Amino acid sequence: MIPILSYFGALVLFDLNKQYHWLRITPDMISPIIEPYFYIKAGLTLVLMFLLFAVFSLFSFALYQIFAPPRYGPYDVPPVQYRGKRYKR
Repeated sequence: MIPILSYFGALVLFDLNKQYHWLRITPDMISPIIEPYFYIKAGLTLVLMFLLFAVFSLFSFALYQIFAPPRYGPYDVPPVQYRGKRYKR
């Protein structure tokens, strides 16, 4: 789901960049072999994939923190605080 959303988001951002000229596209960024703007769209897709993954992860962590069961139930034994014996040489 994230790669598909990222690709379509990259297409939308690319079209908006053509309209509003946020960033200038240099001739070095244009691919002579594949689609002319392949590198730009691939880079935008990767950046959006990372951002969407981070947002979805933070959202799921927040939901888990709110709705998850407690760590220890009423029938659990308390954790042992034993650290072990100190060794001296």
